[in-house]
Amino acid sequence: MKLESTGKQDRLAEVQDLYSRASMAHERHRANFKRYDDQYRGGHTIDTMGDKEGGAVRADIVYNISFELLEGSIDTDIPQPFVTPEFKCVHHVRNARRIENLIRMIMDKQPFEKYNDTQERTTKKLGTSVTGVEWNVDVGTYTTVGEAQITPIRPINVYPQPCVTDIDDCDYIFVDYLTTRAELMRKYSLTPEEVEETGLSATYEGDEANDATGVDEIVTLSVMWYRNDKGDVCRFAYSGDLVLEDDDDYYSRKVKYCRTCGRRRQICEAAGDCSDPDYYVNKLDYDELTEDIKCSDGRIIPAMSPVFEDGKLQFETVKMPVTAPDGSQMMEDVGGVQLPAFMEVQVPMMRPTRLPYYKPKKLPIAIRYNIKDDDSFWGISDMEIIREEQQECNKLTCRIHDALMKSGAALMMPEDAEMELSNGVFDNIIPLGEGMAKDQFGLFSYSHDVSQWVAERAAHKDQAKRLLGISDSFLGQADNTAKSGYAKSIQVSQSAGRLASKKVMKQAHYADIFRIIFELYLAFADEPRHIYHDDEDCLSAASERFSREDYYEFDYKTGKWYIDDNYAFAVDVNGSFEQQYPQLWEIVKADYAQGMYGPPDQLDSQIIAWQHLEKLRYPFAKNIVELKRKQKEEMMQAQGMGMGAEGGSPPMTSGDAAPQMNGAAGAQAMAPAANTMQ
Repeated sequence: MKLESTGKQDRLAEVQDLYSRASMAHERHRANFKRYDDQYRGGHTIDTMGDKEGGAVRADIVYNISFELLEGSIDTDIPQPFVTPEFKCVHHVRNARRIENLIRMIMDKQPFEKYNDTQERTTKKLGTSVTGVEWNVDVGTYTTVGEAQITPIRPINVYPQPCVTDIDDCDYIFVDYLTTRAELMRKYSLTPEEVEETGLSATYEGDEANDATGVDEIVTLSVMWYRNDKGDVCRFAYSGDLVLEDDDDYYSRKVKYCRTCGRRRQICEAAGDCSDPDYYVNKLDYDELTEDIKCSDGRIIPAMSPVFEDGKLQFETVKMPVTAPDGSQMMEDVGGVQLPAFMEVQVPMMRPTRLPYYKPKKLPIAIRYNIKDDDSFWGISDMEIIREEQQECNKLTCRIHDALMKSGAALMMPEDAEMELSNGVFDNIIPLGEGMAKDQFGLFSYSHDVSQWVAERAAHKDQAKRLLGISDSFLGQADNTAKSGYAKSIQVSQSAGRLASKKVMKQAHYADIFRIIFELYLAFADEPRHIYHDDEDCLSAASERFSREDYYEFDYKTGKWYIDDNYAFAVDVNGSFEQQYPQLWEIVKADYAQGMYGPPDQLDSQIIAWQHLEKLRYPFAKNIVELKRKQKEEMMQAQGMGMGAEGGSPPMTSGDAAPQMNGAAGAQAMAPAANTMQ
């Protein structure tokens, strides 16, 4: 896609025209989103009980099965990254593990628990959730600049290209953000006069929003993401009639440097020791090396690289000194003068190494679907699937409520009886007149049989459960069809199987986010980032960091360096270790008892087992490991003394320092200790 206009205001008019088309096409979906949200919150509107013109009526009371079933299907598990290199070798596998650890660290910092909880409801309620993943240069540390930022976006504020059903096929997509004029002034360095040209928010839809104090300070920031003719990601941002950004190559390297100290702006500002900061913007295509770079795995990216043309190594002629067999310099007679002898030789042509900067390929927006609708950009909502059942439940609930409210009792008495009625039980004394008998007074009770309506409502609720694949066992409610714990477990598994498709869509969404994060760090993380790591996977201290330099490869056909981004992103179906610690503890104890770490009665076996438990964060395991190591040191000292006296030593077991445990007692050595620690 290419914006045809060249002038600033002409380009704005062209973008606003695209926005109008996308907004009109999105209007029907906006109405659906509002209706689904109202249904989730227990809206009283009944669609199918309107007048002849199709209007809706209001239910007096709501039986909100939509909220109950949606909340019962919330998945709190947070998918963990699983990265696979296209070419499996030690170097690429290590890089894949570093990517996983980097993403886990980012997920912990965000945190993703809150993000997952929000998007779970949005996805099931509206059928789709939207996430923005961008590089925020305003976040960092004293030595690093920038960090990936994950932000949920309301689908009601996203306007895709009309008639396009997939984000990767969109030429452009609009996103509206609600912000304040003060924030725009800070972010874009606007003057008070310029900020007056921004547009007041038309999408601020809170209760009494238009009457609230300060609403005139809320403005809409509209951002259009699009791809140019080369496929590069572009960004156009505006508010009202004020153009804020017009970047036709958003991911290109545009770095601000300080002319005084030569450092990047963020580091110069953080240090605060520059005498006269003066910043300028520089667009870079590559980084030209002045010295060798040592990668995390020991590889060297040389400062000079050979030159290739058409796949052939280029040579140049240079003069080299001629040496004798003994290594001395050969001399030659030139006009009666002895001068060092030289000869012309062909050597590979070299030039300074140029490392190209990486450009992310994906738009910084990830879409998650509840159920994918092949004919729409948006997904199918759970609220849409059970809306008819919810409507029927509301009708029946209203009828049951009216019937119960109209039920009551009436007092029967002679017409000529004189008395005053009240709501009290014994407030009145009724005197019997002449000729009146007490059996002439009575109480008539009347009520409606609502059992049929209650049963019908329960049937509609069961139908809604079947449509969503949710059973009472899955919701944690009483289920008389499950006669045993095993049967109940099977029912829960079956319900989970019905929801497996939605879980797959969730995993695909997280994989997209992981891919975007990886591309952003390849492009903009100039400084190495310290990351979480597993001691068993790391062969050196350098493995504790993520560095984009580790992903550079040399193409011997072209003689150019490039970034290898051929990594497949998926989700670890086994989840994170944090979700499995109790199970892993039991596995370690069972392996220890079976002798997989050595004879259970030996101290070395116990130390190995407790070290495994320490890595799995078993309570007080670190203290036990230190105690066992101390016992081993004392044992070795005692054995050394015995060796000096007798010239030999017996086999080292825990029986040398403590009472010997044999048989079943030795096999259960771990379990009693674990129980006492708990």
